[in-house]
Amino acid sequence: MVSEARRKRILERLEQSGSLSNAHAANEFGVSMLTIRRDLDLLESRGLIQRVHGGAQALSREAPREMTRDLSREDGALEVRYNQRQLQGTEVKRRIGQQAAELVQDFETVYLDAGTTTLEVARALKLRPLTRIQVVTHAVNLAAELVGVAHIRVFCIGGEIFEESYAATGQVAVELVRRFSYDRCFLAGMGVDPSAGITNGRVPEVEVKTAALERAHWTCLVADASKWGVRTFAPIAPLSSVQAFVTDDRLPESGVQAVAHLGIALYCVSYSP
Repeated sequence: MVSEARRKRILERLEQSGSLSNAHAANEFGVSMLTIRRDLDLLESRGLIQRVHGGAQALSREAPREMTRDLSREDGALEVRYNQRQLQGTEVKRRIGQQAAELVQDFETVYLDAGTTTLEVARALKLRPLTRIQVVTHAVNLAAELVGVAHIRVFCIGGEIFEESYAATGQVAVELVRRFSYDRCFLAGMGVDPSAGITNGRVPEVEVKTAALERAHWTCLVADASKWGVRTFAPIAPLSSVQAFVTDDRLPESGVQAVAHLGIALYCVSYSP
């Protein structure tokens, strides 16, 4: 059974019974406990379930059914609305954001991609004692977060706003992004895989992400470890196109080795409280 089909079955089982243990799921789907834990971590990070000791439980009787329907979307991705994703894994995203913000230096021009983790980068940049940095973003919520901060000059890219992520999309946005150069770009994605690269489930955003990456001198991928090994519908770029990766210490050893092989600087924050 392929991973996306298995995760859909997990959601269906949770809808039926309300809870599911790691051991029972591993036995039912014929995979290892490690694989099940990664599946559950991924589903939790996307707002679909709640992890509990030894397994998982449904958020409510309605949520799993609603999210299972979303699997029939054109892009085939486990898509979750932005406000739901923002509530998931908030502490580890905050730590990732803080670590990423530490990589920014005085007087730099920084591009921030749209996303819940890059929002945490923006929040961390507000608190850093930097001198005159410029932040460019196509995410209206990130721009609003930074407006009025004394040491940050904000440029918001315009275009048609994609409601799932508060991101400007379309040809206007792409052309505006390509007009500038960026010292650093902080890129988000829904999937990270050494073979498939960095992928996203929302096609309208991909061109904007790619344009920012192409115009940046240095790019850092920010994504928690539940995204590792995940392939979603729309490719953004090969993993080798980034110079740094900020994630958490759940990244498996195979992931650590793959990142090292590509010469990417790896920063792992603690997942545990």
